[in-house]
Formats: sequence, C-alpha cells, structure tokens
Amino acid sequence: MRRTWMSWVWVFLLLCSWIVPLGVGASPQGRKITVPNKVPLKVMPFEATEVRLLEGPFREAMERTQRYILSLDVDRLLHNFRVNAGLPSSAQPYGGWEAPDVELRG
Repeated sequence: MRRTWMSWVWVFLLLCSWIVPLGVGASPQGRKITVPNKVPLKVMPFEATEVRLLEGPFREAMERTQRYILSLDVDRLLHNFRVNAGLPSSAQPYGGWEAPDVELRG
C-alpha cells in the first residue's frame, strides 16, 4: 500500500506521543536545567497603572469614548439586564444593539 506524506505525518505524531511520556529529553534525576542568559533583557514587564496616554489622537479618542459612555442613561442601559433577571424596569430601552429584540449579546 502506498502511503502519502500526510499518513507519514500522522505516524510521526503518533510516535512522538509515545516518546514524550517516556521522558525522552528530560534531565537526569528529574533536575531542572538552567540556561544562563546570553542576551541581556531590554524589556521589563510593567503594570497597566504605569501607562499614561499623552496628548494626541489616542487620548482624544479615549476621552470622546469616555464622554459618550458617561452620557448614557444607566437605567436605559440596564433595562435588558433587569428584564432578563426578572426584575421590573420602567426605563425606555435603547435601540440598536441594546434593543430588547436583538439577540446579539456580549
């Protein structure tokens, strides 16, 4: 029977799945192998609170979005959540994505 290259790939993967659990490539006596840094680090991790947007288009977009979100009426925005939770809501729901008959939810 003639094998295609894809069947050889499956044979290889099958063999690898047997070899890895046997410990091939593991360090002797289960010790961790440490490798010295050959290249010094140039980047360090930082907290998100350390990031500040300077004046420019990204900050303007952030502020515009913030103004829009803060302009929304909370009761209207929460209308669908309250109705879905079985709570009363007398607020007029928003339209578009927030309309009660739209099933697009995040």
